[in-house]
Amino acid sequence: MNPQKHAFALIAFAVLALLGSLSAEAQLAAPPARATAGRTTTAIATTNGVPVINGIPTNVNVIELKRAAEAGDVKAQTDLAMCFYDGKHNLGADLAESYKWATVAASRGHAAAKHLVQELELFASPKQLADGKKAAQTLIESLKKTGNQESSPPPMKSSGP
Repeated sequence: MNPQKHAFALIAFAVLALLGSLSAEAQLAAPPARATAGRTTTAIATTNGVPVINGIPTNVNVIELKRAAEAGDVKAQTDLAMCFYDGKHNLGADLAESYKWATVAASRGHAAAKHLVQELELFASPKQLADGKKAAQTLIESLKKTGNQESSPPPMKSSGP
């Protein structure tokens, strides 16, 4: 082999090895993926410069999230359900708690929460579902009494005369 071809082969090998190691490092640095109905998904994006994984910011203040969810914030309820589903932000995976929060948000018409409820009904045990449903009913009643949640979204205002 002539020296030029030998040098080219060494350079090509080095580039391929470097690309392979970068790919391996990227896989190691990637956040854990979520298994969803037999497939694994991880969605990484940024919202206003904040890293977001599967729709939840990576720097969640769990105390504020719980406060907002308990006050009737539907997005916070859904986010909290996702955190409990994935076991994120030091909450630990708790499918009953996830089902509770997803059910409460779904009762207000939140589409992502409705999908999460359906997913949990596939993967959670009957006991987890029963515990989550009971806790959701209790929370919905409590939110109705305090005026923080309605059983359905408010009706549209008519624009007539």
